[in-house]
Amino acid sequence: MRKCENCNQPITKDVNGEIEECLNCGLIPLGELLDTDDPGHTKGEEAIGSITQQGKIGGRKGPQGSTIAGKDVKSKQDRKIARSQRWNCHERNRFADECLCQLRALNLGKVVEDAASYLLACTMVECKSEEKVKPLPRNQLRFLADVDLTYRQRVVVVAILRVAAKFHYIHAVNEKAMIEEWGLKRRHVHKCLSNLLARISRMQTNGLMHLRKRNDPFLTRDEKLSNCISQIKAGLLDSGMERDDVMRIVRQTINFMRELGEPSKDGIFANTRIDTLCAIIARRAIEILGFKGYKGLVATWLDMSAGGITGRAKEIKETLDDILGPID
Repeated sequence: MRKCENCNQPITKDVNGEIEECLNCGLIPLGELLDTDDPGHTKGEEAIGSITQQGKIGGRKGPQGSTIAGKDVKSKQDRKIARSQRWNCHERNRFADECLCQLRALNLGKVVEDAASYLLACTMVECKSEEKVKPLPRNQLRFLADVDLTYRQRVVVVAILRVAAKFHYIHAVNEKAMIEEWGLKRRHVHKCLSNLLARISRMQTNGLMHLRKRNDPFLTRDEKLSNCISQIKAGLLDSGMERDDVMRIVRQTINFMRELGEPSKDGIFANTRIDTLCAIIARRAIEILGFKGYKGLVATWLDMSAGGITGRAKEIKETLDDILGPID
């Protein structure tokens, strides 16, 4: 049974049995999950505000021990304590979680989301030794006084992507397009970026965070691509296909990957997982060359989810058709 993403209550169909809706809050699901193996990874507009428990950066957890029951409230002071305990016992959406939802709506891929989630947890959530590393960048956003909460979240998203690129967690993204699409002011992004870097520096100085620059992702990406090609080749040979036909598929896959600029920093899908991209291109090569019965086995050979590959392939199909040509 599916559960509501807002209140976690069971979702049932309406009287006519056509539209699924939550009887508790009235929320109607907008789409389906991108990958059944990763239910927290949604796509499109549905990603905004639909983060699941597995993908949360953090939540408020209640204190250990007993709490004041409603019948025990006898005075104003009791009521204050009960209210405070009630707030602490229930989780709430953190600002960092909402920023991650805004990022997911961009469909930049799981690699980018994982990097952003880690950096948001380090910079936007209070740590145990908060007194040593104040101020918190989330509180420093008060300089954005005349804007709504969504604007602040999007400023943080662009800034956190720049931080991730600076430390080589991802390749640089086209922030100019995001700023123009969202109507952000560049000076706001720069100020937020400065606050984030200062926070990271303070945490490293106090030994609370060990964030070092990673090696260039291109190096490991090249190795992963070679491994994926080898696995696909071995899978085709094990399935009984002639060696000449296998080499045709492998050569076609490699040629397509080169046309996309892989593996390189300048690749069109530089921030897409290389195994996912390789699986999509291999399936495309098999279909173009006219081999039937092998396309659905690619996910098995790479030990991946077929639903995840298909979902991502639909998202980038238009771009692939423009570059590699449509499939007849």
